[in-house]
Amino acid sequence: MKKVILIVLAVALALVLPVAAMAQNANEWRQYQKDERHAGAININLPATNKVSGRTENIGAYESSQPVVAGNRAFVHAGVAGTSGAIYCYDLSTGKKIWNTSVEPVSAWGSWSSPAISEGVVYIGSGSKVQALDAASGKLLWTKDLTTIKANADVVNSSPAIDGNRLIIGDYNNGCYYCLDISQKGKLLWNFSLEASTIGMSTACIVEGRVFVGQSAALGAPVNPNGKVWCVDESTGKAVTSWGTSGYYMTVGKLDVCGTVTAYGDFIYFTDFSFGAASAPNCYLYCLNKGTGKEAWKAGVYGTDGSPAVTDGLVVTAGQQQPGAWPTPGTNWATAFSADTATGKNPKQLWTKSGMGGYTMSACIANGKVAVGNISTGWPSVGAGVQILNPADGSTIWQSTEGGGPAVPTPYGLLSIGNGKMITFGGGAVPNGDYYFAEGTTRDGYQEWICLENPTAGKVNTTIDYMMNDGGARSQKVELAGGSRTTVDVNLFLGANLDVSARVTGDGYFVAERSMYFNADGQNGGEQVMGVTEPAQRFLYAEGTTRNGFKTWLALQNPGDVDANVLVTYLYADGSAPGQQNIKLGANSRQTIDVNLEVGADKDVSIAITANHPLVSERVTYFTHPDEILGSAPNGVHNCTGVAVAGTNWYFAEGTTRGNFKEYLCLMNPGSRDTTATIQYMKASGSAQTVTKELKANSRTTVNVTEDVGSGQDVSARVTSPEAIVAERPMYFQYQPAGDGTATMWKGGHDSAGAAWAAYRWEFAEGCTREGFRTFLCIANPNNANVEVNISYYTFEDTGALETKTAKVDVAANSRQTILVNDAVGQGKDVSMNVSCSRPIVVERPMYFSFNGYTDGGVSPGLPGAL
Repeated sequence: MKKVILIVLAVALALVLPVAAMAQNANEWRQYQKDERHAGAININLPATNKVSGRTENIGAYESSQPVVAGNRAFVHAGVAGTSGAIYCYDLSTGKKIWNTSVEPVSAWGSWSSPAISEGVVYIGSGSKVQALDAASGKLLWTKDLTTIKANADVVNSSPAIDGNRLIIGDYNNGCYYCLDISQKGKLLWNFSLEASTIGMSTACIVEGRVFVGQSAALGAPVNPNGKVWCVDESTGKAVTSWGTSGYYMTVGKLDVCGTVTAYGDFIYFTDFSFGAASAPNCYLYCLNKGTGKEAWKAGVYGTDGSPAVTDGLVVTAGQQQPGAWPTPGTNWATAFSADTATGKNPKQLWTKSGMGGYTMSACIANGKVAVGNISTGWPSVGAGVQILNPADGSTIWQSTEGGGPAVPTPYGLLSIGNGKMITFGGGAVPNGDYYFAEGTTRDGYQEWICLENPTAGKVNTTIDYMMNDGGARSQKVELAGGSRTTVDVNLFLGANLDVSARVTGDGYFVAERSMYFNADGQNGGEQVMGVTEPAQRFLYAEGTTRNGFKTWLALQNPGDVDANVLVTYLYADGSAPGQQNIKLGANSRQTIDVNLEVGADKDVSIAITANHPLVSERVTYFTHPDEILGSAPNGVHNCTGVAVAGTNWYFAEGTTRGNFKEYLCLMNPGSRDTTATIQYMKASGSAQTVTKELKANSRTTVNVTEDVGSGQDVSARVTSPEAIVAERPMYFQYQPAGDGTATMWKGGHDSAGAAWAAYRWEFAEGCTREGFRTFLCIANPNNANVEVNISYYTFEDTGALETKTAKVDVAANSRQTILVNDAVGQGKDVSMNVSCSRPIVVERPMYFSFNGYTDGGVSPGLPGAL
């Protein structure tokens, strides 16, 4: 669809740097409407047909509830009102049930609360309790009885919303919201009470240290309706009185807000709900400024207890038209609006369509298509099917009479609950990957490679689309055999002296990385990066420097069909006022920014990039480190693709303070409030050490890891903060390969952004054990239990035949383990790898090299796998 074009201007920093507790490439549906912002949009292809590939048994799941997903597992809340409750876990790759565990019975009112999963733990609010279960086994870990806080507490419809260690959930009977510390078995941090005679049935929306919750009148309340949206400080649980009217926004006619707020960019979206008859739209879809509570626009719709689905330029809501007093059966409607989601302007209704939706419905948006369930309009609801729509005109692409609950896109198909069962549409196929590389060059002295891994059994056909600085474009077809690794010589295909970005697409699941080596201007080195899987309107980098010996660049790629206006903001370590730069980036083009030229010499900076249309970015740093290591100053290059959003939790599997290494943690606080960062170092010995750092608002801070843990330590790290921050880890070294029989040092440096969560599987397309290469896997186990990790290596035998080797390694609780891949597969191999575990872990792949005049090292945090 056509999107509104925005001219980006220099604006207040608080509006430039929206942040959230989300991961880079956070492409899993882990909470209600995907995450704690509830935008209901994801970068996954929907099935092409309505083929049903799986049906569970009738487990009594509510049509209005959503499954949540982590890796290949789906978690479903089920039960009979007032009688029973359970969580079911299914393997999406096989359709088989893994476990089910009884939980507190569902409220006597009924409830469509969805589970939430975080750090290998599943959380549910059911009846009067919040409960935590081990995602691997289903074992009940702890229970928080909310009646110990307030008598008659009851969770109805409100799903757990999780941000770091905070879980927020609504209490229907008492009209309040509780914030619990999940690291302390649900210890109460605060509770926020709504006005008298109201109910708390929304799912909390958490963004940038603020919590948005809805208010509606209780049955028989003296003031009825009584709808408001409240803005609450996430740290204190107090209303933010500077927002709206003393912390709230009142709806038109005080219509109740039974549903959930959606946050996207600088705005929030929600609908109100009328319990009366309607001959025309009698409720509103609202768009408010997230920072101030000022109304940007509103439009007439039919009401819903769900939440709007929002992505760049598109807002979709699904509700119900009632011919009489609720719950008289009526007509369901879905409605879509185009709008400038960057400025909160120019809303226009694209279409409205009956036959889908419902009073508890939330739509979802996935890779340019809309999925809407359909539930019967009486009480209790019954699933009546799913439709996939063209967002431009609402035309139906396909529909089914099965399912009906709010749809959940996954790599294994589209999930929807209907008639007590979880239905899977789409054959259970894994996703077709898209990978973007903003940086690339074939200039004299530079060599670029693209490494492709196919971990599936079948063939995958891929296409590499190259975009040159001069506006030129070329495409290259590459066939990937099942269980293989393929290397593409970009210089050989394109020719010399081109600056190039790339996009890699395929008709099946695969993984793409890019390696580059250089020898120019008296320096040499190389780096490796995982492809960016989703263009975004924001990229954040904690690291950046223009000190003597350092040259920092930004590579920007616009893969879209419209020009993008880009704002680059620089945050300084010395407390200077932020600097800003406006750039116009043409459609289907790339551009390079000289950061040294923009900010001047001798500056340590963090960098924020915002745009009115999705783009891809990388930060490249060439260096000669001013501090000698073992008598010599290392030089080389390191690269980082950044993160799309800030978060409260970051993991690093790699790290060492051995005498020939220097390790740093760069911490960016893009928010308007001072905060702290707590760093937990996990050592190879299994011991842990924790330190806390102060972070000023709108600033960058550098941590010398050796000063924290001492020298001679191999460490992984976890960085947490009560506010959303960004963490990055640069390392510099003089590496000496063990057992090579020489005193030769391999100098260089590498850099990685943190991983925002641990995952069950990690993929790596690149790896090499040829002469002059040392490849490692660093595995961090942040769990409180020992784990067994499975590793698969994809390479070729000397005969040219494909070869797969497997290995297992035990990693102790809260520790790290290092694997030398050269020993695992032998010398002389090009190798791809996947690493999996029954509990979530973090994996990075450092690679050191000295060949053909290139000496350096690179590191990749891996891709959270979908298989």
